[in-house]
Amino acid sequence: MSFSEYGFDNSNKNRIVAQSEIAKVSFYKYFEDKKDLYFHLMDTLLKRNYKLFDERGFTKKLPSINQLRGQWAELEKQRRPLRVEYKAEN
Repeated sequence: MSFSEYGFDNSNKNRIVAQSEIAKVSFYKYFEDKKDLYFHLMDTLLKRNYKLFDERGFTKKLPSINQLRGQWAELEKQRRPLRVEYKAEN
């Protein structure tokens, strides 16, 4: 995917559309812009990971998904990436 390969700032809609093999009109049917797509992808990953973490009992040691979304929105205003650190207990 373009974001992982080129980063958010260096990704563009044309490349994203070409890599996903969809028509540009289809992209705009579902997403307003690349930022909307990025947040949709990250939200999907957060939900999937939280489900896995919850099944293994790890969510007690992590911020809630809503807290992460709040941090994410704040970082997006500052154009900084979200960084979540988790240290396993020995």
